[in-house]
Amino acid sequence: MIVQSDSLEWLKQQEADSIDHIITDPPYLIDFMAKKWDSKDNVAGSVDYWKEALRVCKAGSYALVFGHSRTHHRVMTAMEDAGWDIRDCLMWVQGQGFPKSHELGAKIDKAKGLLGHRGKRVKHQVGQEEFDKPEHIAKHEPISAEAKEWSGWGENLKPAYEPIIMARKPFKGSLTNNVLTNKLGALNIDACRVGTEVMPSHTTKTETTGIGWEKHGYTTPEAIGRHPANVILDEEAAKSLDEQSGITKDGTWNRTDGARPFGNEGKKTNYQTTKSPKGSGGASRFFYVAKVSAKERNFGCEEREIKQETGGGGLTEMGGAFGSIKAKGHNHHPTLKPIELMKWLVKLVSKEGQTILDPFMGSGSTGIAVELLGRNFIGVEMDADYCDIAERRITAWKEKQNDCEEPTSQVG
Repeated sequence: MIVQSDSLEWLKQQEADSIDHIITDPPYLIDFMAKKWDSKDNVAGSVDYWKEALRVCKAGSYALVFGHSRTHHRVMTAMEDAGWDIRDCLMWVQGQGFPKSHELGAKIDKAKGLLGHRGKRVKHQVGQEEFDKPEHIAKHEPISAEAKEWSGWGENLKPAYEPIIMARKPFKGSLTNNVLTNKLGALNIDACRVGTEVMPSHTTKTETTGIGWEKHGYTTPEAIGRHPANVILDEEAAKSLDEQSGITKDGTWNRTDGARPFGNEGKKTNYQTTKSPKGSGGASRFFYVAKVSAKERNFGCEEREIKQETGGGGLTEMGGAFGSIKAKGHNHHPTLKPIELMKWLVKLVSKEGQTILDPFMGSGSTGIAVELLGRNFIGVEMDADYCDIAERRITAWKEKQNDCEEPTSQVG
């Protein structure tokens, strides 16, 4: 179900304890592209908003909330003050972020009136058509003494990750009792294991220790894939990590003496190996990898007019008063999330048949993941254009997902 509405007003009209989970990508409170909806006073950072969200959720419900590296603490604090239990903060690490840091030497020379216009890399901004597109913009060579002193300095690092707040509505009693009562509160570890390598079973034998008590044996079941982590990588970040870690081979740990941790005069057991006991591959095999493709972005929206998201709240075919950093497309939403990433998050916290709310729906990536996995979806979005895009995308992925190029993400 898709609802065009103000998110807070819609929440106020809902019954208490009616939602199983919230998975959402709200405004980041950073005035993104001069958008009014991303202002610093947006409801995503409001305690009152998250109190309403807490009220409509059931005991043990999870909320997975995307944020910005600079401002997610404001959302997290608001959630905690509203009564949510902060369980973790996942990190979606990307290699595609664009550094938005200006060369300080050039800014100093410009402030001193020593630097003229250096040209533009693109030529689509309204009001800038008179500038020729240069073949290359060389690095600024400092002119003034002050610019030479500060050449190479800037003000921002390259954005390379997005945090995902993991919070849970508190419940009375134990997790076991809440799971049996509400079917909520636990994480589906096996459904979200990473990779396809077989993790062998392990048996511990019963033995009498040196201090007179018995250690009873147990067998762990065989599992496919590794325990999911709170770090998620895209392809570029995974490649960078593997370049640093190198590629390891399969192997096992071997005991080098007969000592036991208890007994044999307290000697410790020693182990050695010349191979990794953790499977072959690079370090990225421990993490889930995801990335959006152009096919994924626009699938289902091919009949829509091509647009480009611009600053200042305006939409035109070519650009806007503030320019744009986003490409044109049938789906012009500026902050799209990968469907495979959203599916992984949905599987992590929910069971089939449960209801998941996205109160800041955007173009519907959460809804696609929810519907494909057999859960019930409620998406709330103020923008009628985005509601139309979400409806088209969800319908298309449900009906013809096999005809669409699969997202370029992979597991393991």
